[in-house]
Amino acid sequence: MKPNFLRRRGVALIALLLGACGGGSASLSSADPAPAPVSATPLSVNAWVLSGDGLDARRARINGLAMDTTSIDAISRSASALRAPVARLDLVGEVGAGVPEDAAVDFSAVGKAVSPLFHGVNIQWHSKYFLAMPAYRALVKQIRVDLARFPGGQERVRFDASAATRADDELGQDQPYQFRLTGEDVRHYIDFCREAGIEAEIEVNLHNDDPAMAVALVDYVVNTLKYDLKYVSMGNEPEINNFAAWSYLGAKTKPEALRSYMARYQRYAKAIRAVKPDVTLVFGELANSQIQEIATNAKDLFADGDLNAAPPGALSFHWYLLGDYGQKASDPNYPTIDHLLTPSTIGLGWGVNPYHLESLYPVMRNLADSKLGGGKLFVGEFGASWSAVKASAIVHDSIATVLFAAEAQEGGKRMGYDSLQWFGLSDPARSDPWNPSLIAVDGDSFSLRPQYYLYFLYKHLWGAESVAVSGKQRDDMLSVYAAKTGDTAYLMLINRSASAVQSRVVRVRTASGERTLRLSAPAHAVTVIQM
Repeated sequence: MKPNFLRRRGVALIALLLGACGGGSASLSSADPAPAPVSATPLSVNAWVLSGDGLDARRARINGLAMDTTSIDAISRSASALRAPVARLDLVGEVGAGVPEDAAVDFSAVGKAVSPLFHGVNIQWHSKYFLAMPAYRALVKQIRVDLARFPGGQERVRFDASAATRADDELGQDQPYQFRLTGEDVRHYIDFCREAGIEAEIEVNLHNDDPAMAVALVDYVVNTLKYDLKYVSMGNEPEINNFAAWSYLGAKTKPEALRSYMARYQRYAKAIRAVKPDVTLVFGELANSQIQEIATNAKDLFADGDLNAAPPGALSFHWYLLGDYGQKASDPNYPTIDHLLTPSTIGLGWGVNPYHLESLYPVMRNLADSKLGGGKLFVGEFGASWSAVKASAIVHDSIATVLFAAEAQEGGKRMGYDSLQWFGLSDPARSDPWNPSLIAVDGDSFSLRPQYYLYFLYKHLWGAESVAVSGKQRDDMLSVYAAKTGDTAYLMLINRSASAVQSRVVRVRTASGERTLRLSAPAHAVTVIQM
């Protein structure tokens, strides 16, 4: 993934992971209908409401508060304030006997452990200049990041352990190597991961055919920096011909590019494992996520045999919901907030069809098991839109993207993905409109995208185990998810309505007993309730 390109991703079949995020009436100009409320006795609960002034709001707050990024002390103080519980009487009420329930949650049942790698990110090459900044590190330590792919999404990166880091390390698209990565850069990255408690995932360059350089990078991390490297990302999107990328693979067509990638992967894998035998190699990093394209690409990738005898350890593909590939703005795949939250515009109803990302799980699981000897499943890049146009920037920088990101990750946990890696963690502020990241950096100043606050909730105010929700868990306007850590139970309400509170009657069982509750979710918000 990188800026300033036009390409068609596998989005035409997407029924939304956000699946049906806004029903047939998600237009920002209309008022979403609210169901008639069920009478209930209010209960006081601790809650955190992540929202803004509307679906298109560019500023997010938790319980009305925002992070102060002006200093490390300010970050710490404001993070404490954001974590502080607020008692609410308007979110949960106990209903009387005989009221039919919509759904049920049993927190006393065994939960499903979430992968310790699940909340991943990409750190783009440009962020190498931020990794040693103390305030940047302080901001990242306040959010849930389990795994960080670096330099995520770039193909032609030259590693030079002895070179000094310079401001002009971007060498140019017309050069054999577009970017330079120095030993100092890699040291900052590994130090950053150690300090923040993040698992490192180094991406190696397969486009410039130089396995010795990849080995030098891995060796530098493992033997010079003494880091137990567990994950290596093997290249990036070989089936996409960005900036004449196929010419570096010695290919003129997509089938040739995929076969070249496979041949190079095998040579690189052998060389890297000579340095770190137990490393997990993240194979593929494939861009296309249409089911038919996955099948076609697999035929080309494995035309000369599979990898069952020498399993990589992980399979990765990339998934973006929307993007501008030259179509009209009215096209349902074009990046607008209405399209992000309105599955009916693509002719697939939310309640009938599975979310696209969820429907991909069995396809990718079968591919990994049949061709790669099993292993983990990574969504190596994901986001609301892949294209570098102003429309995408509006989508990225919105409360709607928070709702999308929450839905995507909770759905991914339901299926069993090992990691969903947001693209990306940070970008220079000057990169607008290309800035889908959590943090924008402008010199020594930082601005936080709305979705940063979702990762804050995941760090501090959500459970390590997912808990099943039976019955009506999701509809066009509202989703209900549950999680727990030990005896601490949480509910997450994702309300995609532009203006209306959405309610659901849920039977909840905890260690203290069973009650039937009316849950009321504030409009255009992710609400976490501690039970």
